[in-house]
Amino acid sequence: GTTKQQLIMVWGPPVKTASDGAAGEILVYSKKIYISGSKYMEAQTYWDNRYFYLNSSGKVYHWSIKQEQVPPQQINLNVYRRY
Repeated sequence: GTTKQQLIMVWGPPVKTASDGAAGEILVYSKKIYISGSKYMEAQTYWDNRYFYLNSSGKVYHWSIKQEQVPPQQINLNVYRRY
């Protein structure tokens, strides 16, 4: 699996980190997406978040992508714990 060091070298520093509920951690990377409005649709803003779960050895054991309406700083990562 990819290591934390490799992940940071490719993606840069995460916007948020938290415990995975065991001895590992969750690293969050986020990209803000803005869709301009039209006469048929309101403008929309959401965040394309990537969650990388690292074990106690610092290796990725799971990842996921979620689109969310709140900025990553406001996400409660306790609900994303794997343990």
